[in-house]
Amino acid sequence: MKEIGTAFIAGNNEQTQEKVSRIVKSLGWDPYDAGKIESSRALEYMGQLHIRARNFL
Repeated sequence: MKEIGTAFIAGNNEQTQEKVSRIVKSLGWDPYDAGKIESSRALEYMGQLHIRARNFL
């Protein structure tokens, strides 16, 4: 079974977010609109937490 990843996309430019979403979809991932660029700081911490949590599984 193939695992599908999710890419969190944050930005202030809707056209750019749509373009990135199309690229993400073409790679077989699900894009998730995380809102404005201010959300990116929290997303960085979520990524670090995910990486560290995987080490314990």
